[in-house]
Order: sequence, then C-alpha cells, then structure tokens
Amino acid sequence: MVASLTSWTEVDSIVQLCCRRPITGAERSLIRKEPHLFAQLKATEFRDLLCGGPEKPSESSPTDEIIADMRNHPTVRPSVIEYNLLASSHVEDWTVGDALGFLGTMRSEGVGPDEKTYEHLVKAVIGRKDIEGVERLVVDEMNRDGVKGNVTIYGLLAEAYVESRRRDTADNILNEIGKS
Repeated sequence: MVASLTSWTEVDSIVQLCCRRPITGAERSLIRKEPHLFAQLKATEFRDLLCGGPEKPSESSPTDEIIADMRNHPTVRPSVIEYNLLASSHVEDWTVGDALGFLGTMRSEGVGPDEKTYEHLVKAVIGRKDIEGVERLVVDEMNRDGVKGNVTIYGLLAEAYVESRRRDTADNILNEIGKS
C-alpha cells in the first residue's frame, strides 16, 4: 500500500480525508508491518463513518462520496489501491450492475483495475448467486481491461459453477489452472 504513495503526508491526507482525523502512530506502524490489514480496517472504518455503521446504509453510495472527495482534494488522487479498498468494503453488497458501474468509474478516472479489483468484484457477484454476472466479469470485462486472471479468480469462478450445478465447466477451469 505505501509503495505507491509518495510520502507519509499523502498517507495522512488520505486517512484525514476519509476518517476526518490525522493518522495515528499505531496506524503508521500497522501500515509498515501489515499494509493489507490496515487497508481492511480502514475500509470498515470508512464504511462505518460514511454510513453511520454497517447496519444503516446511506442513500448515496459511500464509494461515490469518497471518490468525489478525493477528486476534489488538491493533493490526493485515487489509485487502484484506493479503489480496491473501496471494493473490498462492498463484497457482500453489490450486484453485477454495481460492479460494472464501479469499473466504469475507475476507467473514467484513468485508473485501470487489477487482479485484486476483480477478486473483490467476483466475490461480490458470487455472493448474489449470479453466475452470468461472474462470467461477464471474468470473460468480458477482464479481457477488456487486459487483466490476466489468477488462481483466486478462477477458483472463485469454479466455485460458482459448482454451486450452479455446472460441475463439468468447473472441472474444465480447474484443469486449465493445473496446466498453467
């Protein structure tokens, strides 16, 4: 996470923008030691802050609000890391339409999705039991963005096929993973 940021001032700006407070020493330590854990904790904190807690979703999209705040901030520009952080906080909430809208927002900002982005989006759509949506994300959208799938993405896809009683398709995917 820190590798793409230019300074602690920039990290502090992001935390302050999203949490309305300066970064703490404990958070700096966590960023150094476990950047992914820090990102996961911040995603929950951002969601809770913007939505008033996980039980009361806001009427407008917290993702759109955070991205809009970043766009309007003079020194902060959203990167794929921030988008992935936001996507990970919505894993259980989104339909395929939400996922496609999210990809559209990323693209309009000039930010290309990566494997992590697609992992989060595929998890979200699988949660909705939408095999066609998962196929669209993995086949159409990943190709459009030039993103190569990884074992996690194809494992999720195979799991979705098994759950939708398309075991033969799942076996084919797993065989392809084994060959590569």
